[in-house]
Amino acid sequence: MEKRLADVLAGREGNYLLPFYWQHGDHHEKLSEQIRRIYDSGCRALCVESRTHEDFCGEGWWRDMDVILKECKSLGMRVFILDDKHFPTGYANGQIAARYPERRQWELTERHLDVMGPLAGASFLMRPSEPEEPLVGVYAFRRSGEDEELCGEPIDLSAGVSEGTLYWDIPTGCYRIFFLYKSRRGGRRDYMDMISAESVSVLIEAVYEPHYARYADYFGNTLAGFFSDEPCLGNGYVGETRVNRGIYERRIGQPGLALPYNETLLSLMSQELGEDASPYLGELWYWGNHSPRVRLAYMNAVTSLYRSCFCRQVGDWCRAHGVLYLGHIIEDMNSHARLGVSAGHYFRSLEGQDMSGIDIVLHQVMPGFAHFIHTASCSGGVADPAFNHYVLGQLAASMAHHYPHMKGRALCEVFGAYGWGEGAPMMKWLIDFLLVRGVNHFVPHAFSPSYPDPDCPPHFGAEGHDPQFDGFSALMRYTNKAAHLLTGGVHKATAAILYHAEGEWMSPYGASVLTEAPAKNLLDHQIAYDILPCDILLDSGRTEVENGRLIVGEESFSVLILPWAPYLPEALLARLSEWDAEGLPILWADPPASAVASASVLYENALGSAETDGVNGVSLGEERLLSGWPGRAMASEDLADFLFSQGFFDIRLETPAPLLRFYHIVREN
Repeated sequence: MEKRLADVLAGREGNYLLPFYWQHGDHHEKLSEQIRRIYDSGCRALCVESRTHEDFCGEGWWRDMDVILKECKSLGMRVFILDDKHFPTGYANGQIAARYPERRQWELTERHLDVMGPLAGASFLMRPSEPEEPLVGVYAFRRSGEDEELCGEPIDLSAGVSEGTLYWDIPTGCYRIFFLYKSRRGGRRDYMDMISAESVSVLIEAVYEPHYARYADYFGNTLAGFFSDEPCLGNGYVGETRVNRGIYERRIGQPGLALPYNETLLSLMSQELGEDASPYLGELWYWGNHSPRVRLAYMNAVTSLYRSCFCRQVGDWCRAHGVLYLGHIIEDMNSHARLGVSAGHYFRSLEGQDMSGIDIVLHQVMPGFAHFIHTASCSGGVADPAFNHYVLGQLAASMAHHYPHMKGRALCEVFGAYGWGEGAPMMKWLIDFLLVRGVNHFVPHAFSPSYPDPDCPPHFGAEGHDPQFDGFSALMRYTNKAAHLLTGGVHKATAAILYHAEGEWMSPYGASVLTEAPAKNLLDHQIAYDILPCDILLDSGRTEVENGRLIVGEESFSVLILPWAPYLPEALLARLSEWDAEGLPILWADPPASAVASASVLYENALGSAETDGVNGVSLGEERLLSGWPGRAMASEDLADFLFSQGFFDIRLETPAPLLRFYHIVREN
């Protein structure tokens, strides 16, 4: 019998649950009772919630943690700890403000002035530089006259600055002068700088090392790891802005948005561009001739620094001390590839963790609403099902599949802030929603020592006041069994879909297609996919084409689907051309009509007349990209039909059932 099935039938399944256990600091005598309630529910681990404890890393905290660790050790349970006093992770338990204010985050801000030339001997009064807002440089671009578009090459005016005044002989035409400043006005106050290793080290000093100093004997056994909750880049707006689209939309190319910045970032940008990046920085806010490559270089620098300075540094510390590092960023409404409340790139931001991570809280996902925008408690009051039902779970599962150090482990914080109307049947539906997408570890949200507790219910058990606690406990036991069965092995999927981050960064607002567009059509037709970042596709050590199939590690795919973007990295386009020549089917989802031409047009160009047969391997009716990029163009709504016609599928239903999901793994026999 297959081992994992035998484990479940014999009651030997592992533990895949680590519910939040909130600490208030005023229920010391109830700690052991609560832990036993968690144990009796079927959970064999817990994650201590620090946010609600007023004395985090103080004597009251250590007194409570002494009891928690001792009780969990006696029960054979494992303990994880949320790693900061305040949400989101990044305040370093107040030590940035108290001891290291010089390590607070910096942002890059711009002010601009539009001038008309020619005008010799022009001078402009400038805002005085301040200690926390020094001048970075002054640069000008000619204006094209199309909206606020920039054109031509930047002009470095920095040498013309003297005693608070800019002097410049303005050439003929309309110009925009950018005054660039480092600033601490556009981000979270007293928050560490996620792109500075020195700043992030304060979190380790303030939280991680004190726990090790006190509980070294527990590390690697009872004390199993730490959890970062929604760390972010944390930049915001400076002054008035005309384009504030909400917290999930803080992206490159948005006027008024302060951008994460330091000198290391500028150096990385310059390395990628092959020249000094400083003169081009104005194109981070306004579109110009160099915007695609400048914005790509900027976002590559930001996300690479976040990965190395924050996630890898903390994760490496944890592994060096024998414990796991877990957590998640804010993913909502595709913010995972943006700035502000998120970290710029889902895969890079979590690469230092030992599991991938997401959350489903605040009514993000509701039964039956896969095709309807619906009310939710998240920011803005609505949830977008195209992302939450078709991308969110697959992001976590795809990362777990393709980052070997994660060992197939994908984690989700779940149930929180749905309110007391969320009973055991609703929770069961959410667990199945995640399991069938490949998520296999769970942080139920939450156990609380207080009742009633108005903070983000439901609270499991509720001090004996929860009539559905028996149902919840049955669900926890079911979850451990099902997750044990579905963990391990090799995932089988038909399609690989490109993660859309670079396409969105490099393109004007709204010009690129999101991953969710092709994903929705495939999943509603039971065609499985993984979402792959450009980083993996460009890694020749683990990605290749063989016999017309895309091979990524142990998995293989029949087709590669790319959400349309007018700009993508040159290295990726070169790799696609190689794969196209090697026979890999490459499909572009939803390009605009201006970007494609039918085969009949191509045929006329070749022979001077339209015929009924194809030419040069292109069939009539097949759309190709006018740019010459490899592959063929297709509307997302036509993808499944095309894949069925080519035999690219795992299962196919006789009767359509758009909400039916399946998950396929191969393990042993």
